[in-house]
Amino acid sequence: MDGKQSKACIRMVAAMAAISILTAGACGAPPEDADDAVPRSDTLASAESVADLPATSADSVPSVPSVGGRFRAELEAQGGTDVTGTVTLSPVAGGAAVAVEIHGANSGLSYIAELVGGSCVSPSEVIAVLGQITAGEAGDGEVREVLGAELLDTGGASRIVRVRGAGDQAAIVACGNLGPG
Repeated sequence: MDGKQSKACIRMVAAMAAISILTAGACGAPPEDADDAVPRSDTLASAESVADLPATSADSVPSVPSVGGRFRAELEAQGGTDVTGTVTLSPVAGGAAVAVEIHGANSGLSYIAELVGGSCVSPSEVIAVLGQITAGEAGDGEVREVLGAELLDTGGASRIVRVRGAGDQAAIVACGNLGPG
């Protein structure tokens, strides 16, 4: 391959990467006029394509893109609790929309949702507090905030969201690996 062909190849790869980054956020995105759109079946992975993916466990962490985009975590119960839930971080004008929902918590108690480096098995430093949640009578609670857009720039590092008791730093009740979504 000569110099011209090499430069053309590099430009083509860069263009393809840019297109994939731009379209990644659009895949599965709700129509602009939809408030709470349900994922469309034409944007979901097929069973065959999922079968080719490597298995994940609590010890493995999905690769995280370094470019800001939409992220999701499924919270799994920790420490003998029944607390589960979901987390989404999405780009919006002026920052990152954060939505944390929990279920199975103790009614009336307060919990803190945190964005943390590492994995649920091996967490590192707290990156940001996402909000405080007080569980209602049914044990459900949520927090919705708009925080700084820097939360969407992972630098390629693995991140988790964990929920802990508001009064006890060590009382981790739920955790989930944050990945594209």
